[in-house]
Amino acid sequence: MNVNNVNGSIKLENITGATEARTVNGDVDLNYTQNPKDDSYYYTLNGNINANFIKGLSSNLYFKSFNGEFYTDLADDIIETLPVAVEKAEAKEGVKYKVGGKAGVKVRSGGPKLDFETFNGNVYVKEQ
Repeated sequence: MNVNNVNGSIKLENITGATEARTVNGDVDLNYTQNPKDDSYYYTLNGNINANFIKGLSSNLYFKSFNGEFYTDLADDIIETLPVAVEKAEAKEGVKYKVGGKAGVKVRSGGPKLDFETFNGNVYVKEQ
């Protein structure tokens, strides 16, 4: 499923598969009836992302925001922090390393990449 919007929210219900949802000025609300088995991507420039998954979610969650936070009701004992990505490139001055990218956590045994990005907004990931 691929959904795009400008100047408005996106609300998706009864989702069962991989999803790409992007909007510029609005929230992204997601309600899964089956957890994704493939990578999915969620983005809003000015809004929150509210993602509701089925209990038993097993995936790798990635998060990036300029002015937002990541919140979840997932228990600490099922989450493991993933290492930060480091890019290596040749430069005139020698080798250049760039640390950055997105913060990531593995939920349970890991699985598909669920990528959340906002500029001015929070991300809420919950299990139902």
